[in-house]
Amino acid sequence: MDRISDSAVAISVTVINAQELDKILVGIKNEIIVKIDVEGHEEIVLRQLFASNFNQHISAVFYECDEQWIDYKYVQDMLEFQGFKNFIKIGSGTHCDILALRI
Repeated sequence: MDRISDSAVAISVTVINAQELDKILVGIKNEIIVKIDVEGHEEIVLRQLFASNFNQHISAVFYECDEQWIDYKYVQDMLEFQGFKNFIKIGSGTHCDILALRI
């Protein structure tokens, strides 16, 4: 890790796409619950999840919503298009967590 200031640390992460994720989760038939906390990159992560072979096995997505980073309505529309019908907001204001369920 590289220090970039007294209070912040830069870390490296490996980024993979839907095809690489499919290789890791090959043969998955159980329900999948996804937790997303990617500081404003939720749309990118969701696009890759929905492009994966196991998309229909995802029963819930728990994600952070900070309206300074993402368009809350756009993300909800993406999820609704994929069959998510129930949205439970945890917290208040412009920064909260949301549990989206296909149930």
